[in-house]
Amino acid sequence: MGFLSRWLNNLLGIGDARRRPWSRSRQLPTVFAFLLPGIFLFLVFNIYPLLKALQISFYDWSIVPNTPSEFVGPANYAQALADPIARLASSAGIGSIAQQHHTRKGFAPHALLFTRHHLLGDRFPVI
Repeated sequence: MGFLSRWLNNLLGIGDARRRPWSRSRQLPTVFAFLLPGIFLFLVFNIYPLLKALQISFYDWSIVPNTPSEFVGPANYAQALADPIARLASSAGIGSIAQQHHTRKGFAPHALLFTRHHLLGDRFPVI
């Protein structure tokens, strides 16, 4: 039996019970007691805001309490894609992400030139 299958059998509790003096069923409550708070916090602080932001993006959202928000569907996305300022902001964001990626890889000068040329275009010469 290979290493991977032995590891998987051991993980799932399948196999020779004589080699394990403890029972996995007794450890499951302890494992869940340690995992559930982390899973709960991840869901509350990461997944819920992500889903709420996705929901809000399809509405003409009103921040005034007790005021209904109108469902507009993907019209917000179409409006953002048609706006030249939003396109410039998103290209700056993409350039920043590319710069950070290249900086972590050790290509900082290349990333700076790429970002400067991408944001300013040919108006200013790249040195």
